[in-house]
Amino acid sequence: MKKFDFNEIDKKEWVKLGFFYSFNAELGRWEFYGDRSGLQNFYKELIAYVDSPKNFGVSEHIHLGPYAYLKIMTWKSSSINKDGFYGSIDELRRLAEIFIQKLNSTQEQDCFTISEEYSKTNEASLMVCIKADGFDPSSLD
Repeated sequence: MKKFDFNEIDKKEWVKLGFFYSFNAELGRWEFYGDRSGLQNFYKELIAYVDSPKNFGVSEHIHLGPYAYLKIMTWKSSSINKDGFYGSIDELRRLAEIFIQKLNSTQEQDCFTISEEYSKTNEASLMVCIKADGFDPSSLD
């Protein structure tokens, strides 16, 4: 009988995703950690999501990462909450643009936040910390 090394599977999934995420309930924010290249994967995931007609209907969604608790969902209004990122296709595309602009203008070893510029009705925010090139996102799990 083949044994599964779930830690190794999770590690590979973090590396494939390109960044580590967690939800800090105490501070009410998503926290992303990765190098610039890995963090660009979040932008690519958002763009792939909004470009797919199968996601145009309200309640369509995807889950990201090895534990799949980060959600991107088509919704009637935009918000960031403890489950993830919600909005219409146009609003999620705008989130992707906010994200990539901030990523491109933030220095390595610095962090940026997305909150009210995405939605005034957020229950949470997003903090993104840019690590040095070659950062292993699985090192934080």
